[in-house]
Amino acid sequence: MRTFLAFVCFLFCVLPTAAFALVNINTATLTELDSLPGVGPATAQSIVDNRPYASIQEVSRASGIGEPGSSSYENIKDLITVGEPQTQTAPPPDEVAHEAAPPPSTTTTASAPTPSYVPPPVPEVFADASDDRVVIVGADTRFDARAYNREKVTLEKVRFLWNFGDGSTAEGPAVLHHYDYPGRYVVILEAAVDKVSVSDRLIVTAEPAQLGFAVHSDGSVSIENKANRDLDLSGWLVRSFGQFFALPAHSVILKGESMRISQKNLKFYPRLETELQYPNGATALKANENTDDVAPTVTPSIAAQAASPQVKTQAVRAPEVVRLSAVAAEEVAPREGMSEPEPQRQVAAVATSSFASWWWLGALVLALLAGGAVVAIQRTKGGEWDIIEET
Repeated sequence: MRTFLAFVCFLFCVLPTAAFALVNINTATLTELDSLPGVGPATAQSIVDNRPYASIQEVSRASGIGEPGSSSYENIKDLITVGEPQTQTAPPPDEVAHEAAPPPSTTTTASAPTPSYVPPPVPEVFADASDDRVVIVGADTRFDARAYNREKVTLEKVRFLWNFGDGSTAEGPAVLHHYDYPGRYVVILEAAVDKVSVSDRLIVTAEPAQLGFAVHSDGSVSIENKANRDLDLSGWLVRSFGQFFALPAHSVILKGESMRISQKNLKFYPRLETELQYPNGATALKANENTDDVAPTVTPSIAAQAASPQVKTQAVRAPEVVRLSAVAAEEVAPREGMSEPEPQRQVAAVATSSFASWWWLGALVLALLAGGAVVAIQRTKGGEWDIIEET
């Protein structure tokens, strides 16, 4: 009987301790945790998710395990341990690749060459020669230069060098240049700041002047734009007998339109010799003869209608002028070996007869003065002067 009791005690006391080792809740698998009393798959997963644990009491963080003192906690507290807390981390990718890579072969291969490309330095200075433009052949055009840094601040003490693409150069931040021939030119601007040199470029299109210039009977002049674009004639001159009028800045004439300048603004009365000149004083166009310079021949029918106010208004409005276009100048000029057109011969004849009349009148006056002087000298020498004394 005593032997049987000893065997039963052995089964219930010694065998459980020897057969069931404590479960380390920091390292146990889901299967090992699921074997604990009252722990199912969901609770086992929650125990894993809340690792690591510094003490067995912290297992209560897992869902399904109550606080210490609860039945679920008391059922497993004697069956679990924390041991040494460990955290499993994935090995670095390079180590995994190293382990998975086959052993190196004994054949040596040349290493890849190191790239020798060096990126250019970031620019700190910039040059600006303005935008592309269209200019008139023979007209001075102003070119402005500017240098600035990355913050768009204009730099001082900069040397600007211009190459206008027609063999001419200039130096300075603001220069004037004109092109003698039509064409498209590349203008290069070089800006030097200390030891840094940068450049910019623009395209200049030089076109022939397409203008018409006329002198009107009321003392005004008109400039007609015959080009297919707007024209800026700022600084151009209207000159007559040493007097001139300079067109102010931003004097733009629209395409196909005319600019008429009154005699009040000119401050002089234009004549046949009035010229339209470039800003540098070179002649661009001349005004031809107009009806104010020649005495008109009025027919009786026109003289009879002159009393009508309506006819007078129309006569004032109708500009009796002869226009001269720079484009059509070759067509107007008489060709070599050809007779002069009839209207031009008439104007020349009238001008010649007028000049001859004034010349004969002047000669007659000089002859009368000379004759009077001769008579006076002869009377003085001959003693023909009578002296009367008063008594």
